[in-house]
Amino acid sequence: MPNPAERKAELLPQLFERLMAIHEAGRKAVVIIDEANMLKSKDIFEEFRGLSNLEVPGRKLISIVLLGLPELEDHMAIDPPLVQRIAVKVGIKSLDAGATANYVRHRMAVAGAKTSIFESEALAAVHAYSKGIPRVINTLCDNCLLEAFLIKKDRVNAALVTDVAKDMGLVAP
Repeated sequence: MPNPAERKAELLPQLFERLMAIHEAGRKAVVIIDEANMLKSKDIFEEFRGLSNLEVPGRKLISIVLLGLPELEDHMAIDPPLVQRIAVKVGIKSLDAGATANYVRHRMAVAGAKTSIFESEALAAVHAYSKGIPRVINTLCDNCLLEAFLIKKDRVNAALVTDVAKDMGLVAP
């Protein structure tokens, strides 16, 4: 929209027109909101619900994807009609030790690692300290890699993971 209106009453018709153009072009409009668990206002959830009403026969014109921590569900509970409109809900469970190791190896390979930088015992320690939570795994591993670089080590061992985890305030397994 080159010149979006400032008032909601004028903006909604503009938005509908743009969504129709996207629909007629055979495409789908998607709004993705990360860290949606930070949203706690009923007014915001009512706006999402209103946007979800924009449709043509047999098809919604916009999909709204909310990504967030588990408390997002609690926050959304303040607007039951919105909760009733949820078509798909997915929760990510904690990874087990094997999945944690595979996850770290995969991320390292995608980043371009040609060799195994995390020793097997280090991967077990990453799982123990992170409790298999992907976000914590990422942060812990990032910090381990930085620490290894700073102390000029080519590999991350369990002792290094333990030191970094303690510095991060992670509870010992």
